[in-house]
Amino acid sequence: MINRKDSSHVLSGSLLSEIQVLRVSMQRVSFHFAPRKYNRAAHIVEKKALSSLDRRLVDQRLFLISSL
Repeated sequence: MINRKDSSHVLSGSLLSEIQVLRVSMQRVSFHFAPRKYNRAAHIVEKKALSSLDRRLVDQRLFLISSL
């Protein structure tokens, strides 16, 4: 038989990961089904985040190449 305290601890851990997964999937759903204005804003934010990520990756590659 499982101790009640142990099961609640396990539940909270799995619940937290489920909440994170839900949060990501809800963002995707809201991106696809939200009103056009919000959708456009979300698209712009996502595009900026991706471009800054790309820039950081390029900077890291250039740094690695220059340090060789």
